[in-house]
Amino acid sequence: MPSFQLTLVAALLGAAATSESVPSLEAMAGDWLDLTKPVSAHVNASHLDLPIISNFHGSCGSSPNGDWGLAKAKGGVSPGHVTPVDLFALNSLEVPPFAGCGNSAAHGTPNGCGRLLLDGQQLAATSTRYRADEVARRATTASGLAVDSRMRMLFEKGGVMWQVNISNSGSAAVSADVQFELSAMVTEYAHVAWVQSLPFDPRNFTYTQQTVVAASRGVLSVGKSFLHTDTTRPAASLIAFVGEAPAFDLGSAIPTATFKQLAVAPKSTRTIRMIMTIGKSGAEATALAAAAAATPAAFAAAWSAASSKWEERWQSAFDDKDSFFTGSMPTLDLEDSGDVEEAAEAADAARVYYASVLSIVSQMRTNLPLMYGKVWPTSQGSSEALKQGGVVIGGAIRCTIRSCSLC
Repeated sequence: MPSFQLTLVAALLGAAATSESVPSLEAMAGDWLDLTKPVSAHVNASHLDLPIISNFHGSCGSSPNGDWGLAKAKGGVSPGHVTPVDLFALNSLEVPPFAGCGNSAAHGTPNGCGRLLLDGQQLAATSTRYRADEVARRATTASGLAVDSRMRMLFEKGGVMWQVNISNSGSAAVSADVQFELSAMVTEYAHVAWVQSLPFDPRNFTYTQQTVVAASRGVLSVGKSFLHTDTTRPAASLIAFVGEAPAFDLGSAIPTATFKQLAVAPKSTRTIRMIMTIGKSGAEATALAAAAAATPAAFAAAWSAASSKWEERWQSAFDDKDSFFTGSMPTLDLEDSGDVEEAAEAADAARVYYASVLSIVSQMRTNLPLMYGKVWPTSQGSSEALKQGGVVIGGAIRCTIRSCSLC
């Protein structure tokens, strides 16, 4: 047994936590996950539990997950997982009372809301990394362009942001058609159910080009009137490009935005910035986009706040002087015995402890004041084992729409 001691400082000694003693979100981030290699002899790269992020009002996923139980029953082929993992797609979005971005290969939305294509071909992400406030995905094109895509949620608002960095490390300029499929599909839910179908068919929405402000243009998606039922209401979502604007094409079932022959100079990077906002109406979704990303500077501020405010919330969970939480979690005081092996074991134990606290903090919702200002749903993200095809969210997360009786 290791001889290092783990002292629960705040619990046993009454000492307040300091920001230096609590690891940052970056320190708690996962390793880069290689999407091209098997996880183990029993689970291959097509059956990964891919990153989901939250913003204390909801959560979203980066790609539909596979279900290994179903896969084994079908000879190792998962009906729920989509390959490749897209560099842009958004899946299983829920920000009560809204939810969306279901996926259906039969309806042209295998990855959920959107896809990224370079020169007409979908570029598979070769690696991904989870951080509580950010999903990162990477890939490299045959021409040598490195694509680094980052996705964050607007802090405590109904929105998602992307920064797609396209870099050229070579000595000659490289150009490519960069196209985004904008199949944004969001619905308002009227009551609680254990399993809810997510919208996955773009034909159930109307798409129009929308100017947010002069520096921000995009495509507005509004649910058709027949989506107004006893359980659902039509809702609106907007995907807008901030700064440099692409060419929009709304002539097919899924609208596209294309940067024709985007040129990347040698040893340089081009960055594409996008925001998706949701609301009960097009006006509401557009107003949120205008408030958060009217200019590149405003987008940069919202992008930074999505991380810095998440960091502040995380650190406050250990600060007994902070007023957001009624109490505080203890920090660990690791006594160094000087033994390298024991020090490594102590670091592993500390990571497990702080990761467990992080999982609790990330589950908190502050937009469901039915009984309390803060609630904790008992599940997060998609549950595709409940319904084949990846078009549902199951479990207690759905109770966040109107009730928290299951939480």
